[in-house]
Amino acid sequence: MAVIYYYVEKEKAPDYLKYGIKLSDNFSKEVNINGYLKQCFFGLLNPKDDEFKYNSDNYECLKLEIPSNNCRVFDNSLQDDEMKNSPSVELNKYVFGKFKIPEVAITSSVLPENISILNKEIDCPVLFDNSRDLFYQQKVQIMLDEISPKEAYLALKNYIDNMY
Repeated sequence: MAVIYYYVEKEKAPDYLKYGIKLSDNFSKEVNINGYLKQCFFGLLNPKDDEFKYNSDNYECLKLEIPSNNCRVFDNSLQDDEMKNSPSVELNKYVFGKFKIPEVAITSSVLPENISILNKEIDCPVLFDNSRDLFYQQKVQIMLDEISPKEAYLALKNYIDNMY
């Protein structure tokens, strides 16, 4: 089971907790999965991937426990048409940091017993601040691995000297 984060308007959260999330009532897009267009709604790998909703008093973050085979990861930095036809990755094969803005396509309904509210103060730890920062950190690390320490030092020195 995977934990996926899903934001809903605060006043609707009790209904989701009581009745679950029905795919046919909540789907937002159809995406290409293995050559077939499938209805899905989208969640996040990290609750801070949508900082506006994370910090808003108008939204509640739900934690969904979903079988990995009902989830595919797409890169939301692509346009809608590109995303609809872009390759996706099975959730259990996704490497964190691969996509700039990963979104998880959920292709099934979610039962109420698999839904809880995220407790921002004390909950399961999330290993990275947000997916976008992790993506950039990995890109920087790849670039640093390709240059010598002296080249990195000179580039950083030049950058700092030009700032002041």
